[in-house]
Amino acid sequence: MIAPNQNPEQQVRDQIDKMLLASGWQVQSKKQINLTAGVGVAVREYQTDIGPADYILFVRQKPVGVIEAKREHRFCTLTSFDKTVDKNFQDWIFKKQAGTTKYTTEQVQWLRMIKDYIANSFHVERDDFELDPFNKQGGLGKMWQLFGEETDAIIELN
Repeated sequence: MIAPNQNPEQQVRDQIDKMLLASGWQVQSKKQINLTAGVGVAVREYQTDIGPADYILFVRQKPVGVIEAKREHRFCTLTSFDKTVDKNFQDWIFKKQAGTTKYTTEQVQWLRMIKDYIANSFHVERDDFELDPFNKQGGLGKMWQLFGEETDAIIELN
């Protein structure tokens, strides 16, 4: 039963919660995340480095999908997180390259490596450049060599 004082988006989220629970997912608030609560955990209103998501689906603590509620049609769409990251990356790189910024082939390879890392771990931080795959390519020093002053801005973007 839908509460009469809820807006359409809240009503859709209630329906999504019920469907997820009926399918065996543990549904949680972003304030009380416990990714070990079950094999499948759905976290509501999860903030990612590429923007907020209505739900992020985790299987064995690994992000596997994104659910976006669409209040106007009372349905939701499920997109794998890596596809969301790919689309956002394509949009971002296109805007950059269409403007005054022109990345070299090596810079684009690094940006794709960062994108792939984010798709698997949700974010990237300075310390991550000491890990694979970055350390094998020269780590943060190489990134600084390629991007200079833009390095920190690129890391903060994700």
